[in-house]
Amino acid sequence: MIKGKPVFNEDYQQVRLEIAFRPRDGHFEVADAAVRKNPEYIPSISETWAAGRSSYSVIDEFLQKLRASRTVTDDDKHAIVKTSSG
Repeated sequence: MIKGKPVFNEDYQQVRLEIAFRPRDGHFEVADAAVRKNPEYIPSISETWAAGRSSYSVIDEFLQKLRASRTVTDDDKHAIVKTSSG
């Protein structure tokens, strides 16, 4: 679910999946409680396509949250920008 639309599970019921993204290495994962708490992840990539959000604002917000939990090196910033901007 990239754009926030529900999907059907194996029982043909609509469910909302959240896909998380780790910009450091471009890893995608279904968001669970541990991933949502991990500052290395953007917990729901559908938020990155929210109306009025630029990729710069998403990256900047992510870096601010990451800096609150650990030191962010220049190498980290370059890797994050590279994987987050395509």
